[in-house]
Amino acid sequence: MTLTTHLHFVGTLLLLLGISHAFFNRYFGWEKELEVVSLLTRQIFFVHTFFIGLGVVLAGAGSLFYTDALLRPGDLSLGLRRR
Repeated sequence: MTLTTHLHFVGTLLLLLGISHAFFNRYFGWEKELEVVSLLTRQIFFVHTFFIGLGVVLAGAGSLFYTDALLRPGDLSLGLRRR
């Protein structure tokens, strides 16, 4: 397997994981468990979960759709390596 194949595989898995965040609430029963906390805490919890899912989706999309740009010396790969 090549590095390109690995990045495509990981990108696909990250996209699936990020999209699955939309269903975590129902699967884990968080609404029922979070009834005892304040409304603000509940909303912060759901917004935080959304942004984690969004970050995972963006990381997956980057490794899936921009594989060549990540592997080839250029602005994207050099910018990520410097940080």
